[in-house]
Amino acid sequence: MTIPQELTTITSAILIIVQIIKGVGIPKKYLPLVSLALGIAGAIALNVGGSIMGNIILGIMAGGSASGLYDAGSSIKNIK
Repeated sequence: MTIPQELTTITSAILIIVQIIKGVGIPKKYLPLVSLALGIAGAIALNVGGSIMGNIILGIMAGGSASGLYDAGSSIKNIK
């Protein structure tokens, strides 16, 4: 896989995992932090960036993207 494919996979997995975690009862204010942590862990596990710092940066990008995608989807859904 290339970096964009891996980031897309990580971001999709984060969206799914955060939805599951939300059902467990974690307050919504902590979900962006969970997304970032999952993104960093996923990038490190897949060694996306080649170095630890590259993995952390790409993990932050994936986690932030997942949080932003969910927020964007929620705001669009609430438009009446």
